[in-house]
Amino acid sequence: MGTSPAKTMAQKSVIRAIRGNAKSFDLSGKAITSVPTSISEIQNLCVLRLQNNLIRALPEELTSLYNLTELHLSNNAFGEIPSVLGHIKWLKKLYLSGNRITALSPLVCAGLGHLVVLNLNHNKIQHLPPEIKSLAKLERLTMTDNKLEALPPEFGQLSNLIQLNLSRKPLVLAPWGAVQLQRAH
Repeated sequence: MGTSPAKTMAQKSVIRAIRGNAKSFDLSGKAITSVPTSISEIQNLCVLRLQNNLIRALPEELTSLYNLTELHLSNNAFGEIPSVLGHIKWLKKLYLSGNRITALSPLVCAGLGHLVVLNLNHNKIQHLPPEIKSLAKLERLTMTDNKLEALPPEFGQLSNLIQLNLSRKPLVLAPWGAVQLQRAH
């Protein structure tokens, strides 16, 4: 079976990015179903845009992108947050809106300690794990149009949170004694 035109185009784009020592790389809207593993060879890559595709999984090779701080994965076909994301330690901005994600993995949360922005809009997330507290540097969390019904008490430990958007779904909040959003001064 031959290689699809989308995959061939993606591979050629990666080769150009490697040769050009790219800091930003964009494969948005290319109808790709998988991420070329050769992306891991773009050593200075800081921003990776893969939104508006048909991607269901991410390759383990992404963990070798030590400079990657921003990852756009919105409007793909993820049913869960890829576990590989928990191993991209310096990621600061993660966009996963418009997928079919049903849960936020405790293991992924534990590995994203440097995350500042997390966009999970338009998914099917029903609850947040207690490990949400691992996102200690999180400043912006958007989760509009999900199935979230409550916030865990550990949510109150996100002391750097300055923007929270949970609109379009009524929430049952934990008692205010358990959840207190505090700003660190």
